[in-house]
Amino acid sequence: MTDVLDSASRLRRTAAAKDTPPREFGTVLTASVAALWAMSVGVLAVVALVLAGWLVDDRTGAGAAQAAQIALQAFLLAHGASLTVDWGVLGLLPLGLTALPAWLLMRAGAAVARRRGVKTLPEIGEAAAAVTIVYAVLAVLLTTLASSDAASVQPLRAGVGAGLLAAAASTIGVVRVAGLGRLPLARIPGPRRAIAAAVAAGCLALVAGGAVAVAVALSVDTGRYAELSRAVAPTWTGGAGLALVGLILLPNAIVFAASLGVGPGFSIGRGTVVGAFDVHLDTVPALPLLAALPEGDQPPFAALAIPVLAGIAIGVVLIRHLDADDERGPFPAAAWAALCGVLVGALLGVAAYAAGGPLGSGRLATVGPSGWVVAAYAAVELAIVAGLTAGMLRWRERRGG
Repeated sequence: MTDVLDSASRLRRTAAAKDTPPREFGTVLTASVAALWAMSVGVLAVVALVLAGWLVDDRTGAGAAQAAQIALQAFLLAHGASLTVDWGVLGLLPLGLTALPAWLLMRAGAAVARRRGVKTLPEIGEAAAAVTIVYAVLAVLLTTLASSDAASVQPLRAGVGAGLLAAAASTIGVVRVAGLGRLPLARIPGPRRAIAAAVAAGCLALVAGGAVAVAVALSVDTGRYAELSRAVAPTWTGGAGLALVGLILLPNAIVFAASLGVGPGFSIGRGTVVGAFDVHLDTVPALPLLAALPEGDQPPFAALAIPVLAGIAIGVVLIRHLDADDERGPFPAAAWAALCGVLVGALLGVAAYAAGGPLGSGRLATVGPSGWVVAAYAAVELAIVAGLTAGMLRWRERRGG
């Protein structure tokens, strides 16, 4: 009787094993569904928004299919794709719109990790890679629907841009579920939690400083902003669409302002350069957000406070997050703070590179800051300020103790 029961149990386990797909196939299938979900939700959201604007504005003269095609082009543009139009190449990355697919991809990566029970480093890489590959392929396929006679989308750039975004966002989502402790970074000696907190504080300080700079610049010249808005979009529907475009490009403006505070600044095409010590203005597009540009040739010296405050934030947060029994002296603490400053500067350089791009040919072929120049300036400035701040605070703690 026991032999019969054992045989039946083995048969049931064998049948269950046949019905269960291999782990690799299961991960790929789950990642494919998650990537398709992220792409579908993002596309539907952008298309619905554009079609809503098309329905309430009867002055466009375009059909529903053409409006949906414009939405697909905008969605791919948010992934780093470039549009080839009659007046040149449009490749400026709207960071505000990029936040939507990035958030969806983070959710997709987290869902794959949770569904497949990702725990080890190879499993983290497998899940993120599967989401990335499938999402990039879907973006390439989407270019066939987005391209038209008026604007064509380059498939290779769309696939590469979507792949990079998917790799970064899905990895963050997978790691959030699997845990940071399983990454090789967790085994590097040093005050890891303090470094992570300091880098986050530095990035938030740069974002806050850039946002304040943009808000102050716009508030100083509200009349010019209103004049440009009325000239470009005289109706309320056009004004709402223009406000949405400004909101989408607001993160770009914040990165521009942070790059300005670091020193090199940015350009709005040929002839218009805005730096912390040098300003040359020429003809710029009639975009209300550009009302934040300084009047005349007076450099905005107040923006120089942005990297100073960010460096101070890095040093203060690093010292506050060091363990109570940490025996590091002022010089080691200053060195770790300087390293955090370099990391924040590198991240600002990446953001500066992503925030720029062409807005056509000729005069507007180059828009935005230079990523590597901004990274070099920011790394040096933040490292010095953060190192001095952390060293002084550590010295005061030791002296007071």
